[in-house]
Amino acid sequence: MKNPLRIALAQINCTVGDISGNSEKILSYIKMGMEKGVDIIVFPEMAICGYPPEDLLLKGKFIKDNIRALNNIAGTCRRITAVIGFADSDIEGVYNAAAVINSGRVQGIYHKMILPNYGVFDEKRYFKRGDNCPAFNLDGFIFGVNICEDIWHASGPAGLLAKNGGASLIINLNASPFHAGKHLERKKILGHRVSETGASIAYANLVGGQDELVFDGGSMLMESDGTILAAAPHFKEEFLIADLPQKETGKAAISKKAILLEGKIAKKGDLISAPKAAELEPLEEIYSALVMGSRDYVEKNGFEGVIIGLSGGIDSALTAAIAMDALGSDRITGVAMPSRYSSKGSVDDAQALADNM
Repeated sequence: MKNPLRIALAQINCTVGDISGNSEKILSYIKMGMEKGVDIIVFPEMAICGYPPEDLLLKGKFIKDNIRALNNIAGTCRRITAVIGFADSDIEGVYNAAAVINSGRVQGIYHKMILPNYGVFDEKRYFKRGDNCPAFNLDGFIFGVNICEDIWHASGPAGLLAKNGGASLIINLNASPFHAGKHLERKKILGHRVSETGASIAYANLVGGQDELVFDGGSMLMESDGTILAAAPHFKEEFLIADLPQKETGKAAISKKAILLEGKIAKKGDLISAPKAAELEPLEEIYSALVMGSRDYVEKNGFEGVIIGLSGGIDSALTAAIAMDALGSDRITGVAMPSRYSSKGSVDDAQALADNM
């Protein structure tokens, strides 16, 4: 049996446009990964520039700054391989991209091939479609990389990486927005892909609120038999580490096409027990999304606090409770507007709510 591959999924909360802040966070997680003997650390989609950057992608300086940040990060990766989402460009246009970093430099880049353009997504407006999905060889372990929507389609790059590239692991970078029950859909889709490809999947998702969107995390490592080896919690940052057993795949001849990375997969001492976060109840899931979305909207826009109109009714009571859990009582001002049209009960209930909060 070969040495297991130690994988870290860095489920981080990034801010659109804050390239320096996002980079500092990425560097801190890379440092943790090196300290814990991680072989490959994976970050979410567009981690360096934040998702969705939208019209910032039309600014040439923004693209250059995010690529410069990527190269600065690459210089720190000496004993670890990192897979990081960023915005790439060439003479053809801008790409939603993932860089594979090893030995202090970018060794390969993947460009997202399937661009979503429905619901909250508008990627065809900003990005060019990629047309190549290289495989990578780390000490005989073959893996491929793709991004978010790529994993949702049976005819997508995951199959190409497994069948033509010999990949036994597909690393999928995500900025997958939340809606109620979305995590169940993801598990179902990943189950289909491992069944079709025979490869394990490392699914790293963004977490946090960004304007009208909430990203719920829920990163996971699914083995080639469909077993979930490790799962991160929803609605919080997490550094998920797991040891993935290496299995003989019989694809050695095909895997010679893979880009060769430097470094040896070290023999592990005590294997890390892979944590599996508990599922949230449906109402808890929705409430957690509201709290995170509210907190990040206030924090990322630099607001000092919020003002809430208190009517004494259930709507303002629920709004106040969400704000309380998101920000704390010292950042909330409740305002009641008693008039000849407000009943004594409404005013009393509003005061009681403020006192309780």
